[in-house]
Formats: sequence, structure tokens, C-alpha cells
Amino acid sequence: MDAIVKVEGITKHYKEFTLDHVSFQVPRGMILGLIGENGAGKSTTISALLDLISLDRGSIEIFGQSHEKTAREAKARMGVIIDGLDPYLMYYPGDVEKIMSRMFPGRWDGQLFRNYMDRFKLPREKRIKDYSKGMRVKFNFAAALSHRPELMILDEATSGLDPVMRDEILEILQEFLEDEDHAVLMSTHITSDLDKIA
Repeated sequence: MDAIVKVEGITKHYKEFTLDHVSFQVPRGMILGLIGENGAGKSTTISALLDLISLDRGSIEIFGQSHEKTAREAKARMGVIIDGLDPYLMYYPGDVEKIMSRMFPGRWDGQLFRNYMDRFKLPREKRIKDYSKGMRVKFNFAAALSHRPELMILDEATSGLDPVMRDEILEILQEFLEDEDHAVLMSTHITSDLDKIA
């Protein structure tokens, strides 16, 4: 089974913390959980994958390319949701749909987006900033999944949600993995979430 993500011996030194020689692979059709307490290095690992920080040592390949050289086309094949990062706050859902259709020409599926909006019962007449936290998380999933990514990268994406909302999100991820062509990398400190879908 080919791996969408290959991480080999990545190391990053900070004054108070070191991410030391981390290696793993994320094969298609699989979910890999990065589990640990806050401060264990989960978000640092995700940041390295997204090329948001430079590494001291090690290598990362995504879709067979070095993460530092990952083309725009390859990045369009990823959906990313990070707890506390709400890029759409000032927009209405219709605005986001227009933006995303320009960002992901040929990949954005407006009908799928509207289906998720209906499924999650998200109001279209409100700005995203006026949604509850749970609704914002659902909206982020709707937007991330509607350009049909092959890889979802989730950093504490279900943190702070009530159990019912978490179960809704986990159900969506199970559906995402059904065809065995997709993969999920999920950092969490809620191990019961991974128990349900891994």
C-alpha cells in the first residue's frame, strides 16, 4: 500500500523542547493518530509537514515529493484543519464558496459543499464569526472536504467539541476513508476519538 506521507527522522530543537528523530508513514486508506499531551510535539510535527517551520534534520515526503518542494497542485490535494485557526470568520458561506472555487479550479465541488452545509445544518445567512465553536469546526470540515482532498491533516480538530459533535465529525472521517484512496493524519489528546475510527 503506497504511503501518502513519509516522515524520516525529523528533528527540531527549541530552547525548551526538542522534537527528536520522529519517523512514520501514512498509507492510503489509513488514519494515523499522533497522540500525546499538550506540548508533546504533535503541533510541531504538523507544522513541519505543512512547511511552516524549518527542520534541523530529517526529511518529509508528501505525494512522493519533498515537502519543501511540494507543488501547488499537491497542496491542493490536502485538507488542513487546525484547532483555533478559523480563516473564514469575516465571510458568509457563499463568499467562501466563491473564494474556494477560484483557489481550487477543477477540484472544488460546490454541490458537495452545499450538501455538507445542509447535513451540518449550518445557516448560510450568517457570517462564520457568528457561528458557535462547534458550527465553525463543522464549516471548516465542509470547506476542507469540498475540494476533494486525498489527505486530511487535523491538529486537535475536535478539541472543545461536545461528544455528539465529535461523533458527527468522526463519522465524516470514516466516510472519507471508505474508498481506501484517502488518508488522515490526526493529532489529538482525546484517545477515545481514535478508538472509534482507527
